[in-house]
Amino acid sequence: MHSAVSAGSRSGRRMTTETRRLRHAQLVALALLTTLAALLIVVGSAIATPLEPTLSQAQLATMLDASPTGSVPGHFKTVVKGSAIVNVPCEILGIVPQAAEDNGDLIMFTASGPVIEDAGGIASGMSGSPLYVNDGVRERLVGAVSYGEYYTTNGLGLATPIEHMMELESRVAVRNSLDVRTAKTVRLSRSLAVGATTVTTVAVAPTTTDARLVAVRPGKVVMRSLTTLMVGGLGPEAPAFANIKRHLGEMGVEIRGKAAGAAGADPSFSAALVPGSSVGMLFMRGDFWYGGVGTTTYTTADDKLVAFGHPMMFDGSLSAYMTNADVIGLWSSAADPHKVVAPGRVRGTISFDSGAGIAGTIGAAPAEVPFTCTVTETGTGRTVTHTAYVTQFAADQYKSTYSFLNALSFYPAFYQATGDQQYDGHLEYTLTIQVSDGAHDYTVTRRNTWEDGYGFDAAYLAVVEFASMLDVLTSDPDGTIGAHIKSVAMEATLSPQLRRARIADVSVPGGIHVGENLVRVTTYKHGSVVPAVVDVPLTIPEGMSTSGTIYAKAPYTNVESVGDGWYSFWSTDSASTDPPQTLADAVETLNGTPGNNYLVVAYAPPGAINEEWWGFGEPWNEQAVVTSVDLGTYLTGSVSKEPARIELTSTSSRPLAGATFGLRGTIATDTRLSGEVVKFYARETGASRATYLGEATVEYRIYDDADGLGQNEFAFEVVGGMQHSGEITAVWEGNEQYVASSQTLELAVRAKIKLSASVSGRTVRLRAALSPKDAGGKLTFYASTEHGRKQVGKAAVSASGVARCSYVATPGGQRVYAVFGGSAKNARSTSAVRTLVVR
Repeated sequence: MHSAVSAGSRSGRRMTTETRRLRHAQLVALALLTTLAALLIVVGSAIATPLEPTLSQAQLATMLDASPTGSVPGHFKTVVKGSAIVNVPCEILGIVPQAAEDNGDLIMFTASGPVIEDAGGIASGMSGSPLYVNDGVRERLVGAVSYGEYYTTNGLGLATPIEHMMELESRVAVRNSLDVRTAKTVRLSRSLAVGATTVTTVAVAPTTTDARLVAVRPGKVVMRSLTTLMVGGLGPEAPAFANIKRHLGEMGVEIRGKAAGAAGADPSFSAALVPGSSVGMLFMRGDFWYGGVGTTTYTTADDKLVAFGHPMMFDGSLSAYMTNADVIGLWSSAADPHKVVAPGRVRGTISFDSGAGIAGTIGAAPAEVPFTCTVTETGTGRTVTHTAYVTQFAADQYKSTYSFLNALSFYPAFYQATGDQQYDGHLEYTLTIQVSDGAHDYTVTRRNTWEDGYGFDAAYLAVVEFASMLDVLTSDPDGTIGAHIKSVAMEATLSPQLRRARIADVSVPGGIHVGENLVRVTTYKHGSVVPAVVDVPLTIPEGMSTSGTIYAKAPYTNVESVGDGWYSFWSTDSASTDPPQTLADAVETLNGTPGNNYLVVAYAPPGAINEEWWGFGEPWNEQAVVTSVDLGTYLTGSVSKEPARIELTSTSSRPLAGATFGLRGTIATDTRLSGEVVKFYARETGASRATYLGEATVEYRIYDDADGLGQNEFAFEVVGGMQHSGEITAVWEGNEQYVASSQTLELAVRAKIKLSASVSGRTVRLRAALSPKDAGGKLTFYASTEHGRKQVGKAAVSASGVARCSYVATPGGQRVYAVFGGSAKNARSTSAVRTLVVR
């Protein structure tokens, strides 16, 4: 409701002489402008002079000092029924310094008579009631009733001095944040006798909740503001009302519902707005309304109106409806007496709201935005349409007090169509928001479905989502969005039959790999025990790690039954390195967000996790690969899995073609996998697909008997080996905690060489047969004698896998062998040595 202002940092820099001169000139100009502004404020304040004669606080203090009893008699005007203004006698006791919310002084008094006796004390709704004293010549307006004592029946109250209220227009620039809206305690310079009690200390709190937190002791009274935020069209028995009351209470905003001060609106009720008349300050009117009702303190010759004597929303410059108010009667209570009122006809615009009260102009109504909701319930065939109007100011505010209450205007149509304020059926809606940034018009169209499996209220989920969408449109930290809501309309259909599916499991057959993956999601439809499987293609680009996390989830998995708390579906205030958003960007975000009928599948590589994820929104960041599929049903649940880490080694780093070799490995998991199966696949160079080799059983082997620690191990023998170089992949299909996991081992397979030789005279002929035959490449032949080794020939391998060489040797012994230099298919290898004798 209130904006906190934080000071930005300043970077130090050296000022040149010219810079100093310029700064001096700027300061002189600023001083002149400030002086001129002060003069204008004085002139502006003079215009808002009450039509009735006034008495200043200093004059009142003089009367109190001169009084033999230390008090001055007076009365205030207020309405207790309809529009009839009555006088309530009171006795002014003294001045309480700097006790108001804006540190202004307050006037202490006690009220008496039938009205106070019937109510049980100063009642909420009396705030702003003009307080008068007689100075011996005539009655003079001295202030406005603004605060009442917590848990008292003696009519003790506080009033805001009239000159402080007359300064209202010059003080509206002050905006207080919520952290200053706490109880303020003041010790009186002299004690005051109130009946049989002596008051020495006064505590003033903005709300009843704050007042109850103040420690009470003898001589201390606790006061609170006499106006609270009221909501009409939404009964306090509704879960939505209970939630908004709790949420706003945490913000320091007190709220009343229909049975606690707010009756239904009566737009035809009209009465003169004069001192003592009831006046409303509403931000929304129609079938749903919210705002506050108090009393008119005074009006001016140019139709200005000042009321309340304390802030309503403490929002400075704003725009709200000024309305009449029909007082149904007084609600008597020792703890919390209040008027029961119904807002009436719109009479003008409230434009200021600050510490001393509210002020506005009788006449034209403020600019407004229509909010229309049409709901059809298929079970009964009933259709209800409600329209409410919110001021342009309130529609455009990025403050949850406004955006959430604006969204709640749709709630009455839902429960009136169903007769059920805890509707646990199926809800589908289309929401259209017309919005403009002043230069371009945009349309947000949101289609979504909601259910609440906990039986709380499906309609409330749609309302909360709507509030979050308003937050997205009106949040403008960089000042580049500038959204103005032009109109809002929702068409919704409700059905008592649930149409939902729960996401139960996710797997990736064969493991996560670069390229196209088939993500298999298992769901259970409502009322069925038979699993339904959905295969979703997901492409992982080249170069992306495959040891990340796979997700299958509903878009808003964790917001069911949000009546237990307040959640925002989209985050709009987190730190970001992204460039400033425009309104077009915000609209694109909302229009592109999948509804609850979409199954979202994502793969996030390591490091692509959203560190600010707290269970709402999506847990991955922009590096993730995401796709979604419309399943045509409301989805719940979320499953995510990572692959387990598999270590795989070979007993031979460069096995010979066709030779048996062994594989060993481990699977790192948090669970024991004894009895699980690891499957092995080989894909040789040039092959289009892998070949299944077989499987091995995992065994959990303990290596620390004391702690029972161990690891999941497996072993496998590749009988007959491999013919070509390639890769072997070990695949574990995963379990409830891990997605299918794999590890690939690159193997260089040596070609086998069978060397034969023949000698004819001094000519030596060598023949090398290569296995496999299609190894390709070249062979180099060597001969060693007592004089050393030399290359005797080099030949390409033929299609039949043979290479030949002949050379003329010197007489004597020869040791010959062939070396395969390697190829795309096989690794380098050397034949066995053959011994020859040349004669």
